[in-house]
Amino acid sequence: MLVLFLALMATIGIFLFSDYQPKWVEEIIKYLPLVLIFTIALILVISRRWKEARRRRGTNQAEVNLVLTYYDKILTDAFIFVLPIVVLAAAIFLGYPINGGNVVGAFAAFGVMFIWRAYLFSQEG
Repeated sequence: MLVLFLALMATIGIFLFSDYQPKWVEEIIKYLPLVLIFTIALILVISRRWKEARRRRGTNQAEVNLVLTYYDKILTDAFIFVLPIVVLAAAIFLGYPINGGNVVGAFAAFGVMFIWRAYLFSQEG
């Protein structure tokens, strides 16, 4: 993780101090603080969960039994199919035109959620 961070900082430094500064690098640098906030939050949450998992493994309580109803399954399906619409609506609301990038982002969100749903409900008895 440290190596990745240092490589990212070196790359940003090279682009900042060189004459060649493409537009996409400026966009990445502009949104980098937001990405770093979410990355740090993700690392903190995973670290906390990992410690809890190790503690539970030591006391033989590593399993989590989750009881889902078909109502939960219907809500999950509704969320999955509404998510791309929300992503596209957010782009329109923020004043951006619907272009290929927004559509790809909407389908990517749908795909990730659909795969997660398939994994979660594949264990259905």
